[in-house]
Amino acid sequence: MAISTKKKRRPQPSPARQAPASVPLYRPRWLPWAVGLVAFALAVGVTISQRNANKPPAAPAQGLPNTPDYHSL
Repeated sequence: MAISTKKKRRPQPSPARQAPASVPLYRPRWLPWAVGLVAFALAVGVTISQRNANKPPAAPAQGLPNTPDYHSL
C-alpha cells in the first residue's frame, strides 16, 4: 500500500520586476579627489595671500639718477 504524503507546495516567487534601464546613480571615483584638490588649492591661496598682507609695501623703483652730465657716463 502506497502512502501518499501531503506536501505543501510553496508558491513560486514571481520574477521581480526590474526598474526600467536608467542612468546609474553612483558618484564617480574622481569626485572626492577633485573636491580635495580644490580645497587644498584654496587653503594654499589664502595662506599665501595672508603672508603677503603682513609685509610692508615695497619701495618704489628709483630709476636713473638725476645728474646733469648723465649722458657722459
